Amino acid sequence: MEIVITEPLSTVLKDLARSAGKDIDTYLAELLSGKVDPEERIKIYLALYAKFIREAEELERKKDFVQASEKYWGLLLHYSMWLAKRKIGHTTHIGTTGK
Repeated sequence: MEIVITEPLSTVLKDLARSAGKDIDTYLAELLSGKVDPEERIKIYLALYAKFIREAEELERKKDFVQASEKYWGLLLHYSMWLAKRKIGHTTHIGTTGK
């Protein structure tokens, strides 16, 4: 499914994500993670994991190793978040828990 976000909301969203140092998918996932049940949260993290691995592999094929490494970092981050949520429940940040 594709969702079209029109102006001015699309510009505001892009600017907020950029200022947070994230792509739009990651930014939205983090905004929504506290508003969905744990099973949905896990699905979101796994989808981001798959997205980052596809993008990293493509960048690696293009020999853009700096960008590929950033995607692999995102991949590891979201995989770690998925593991943490799966093993110990709600996490507020990797290494810390909250209820």
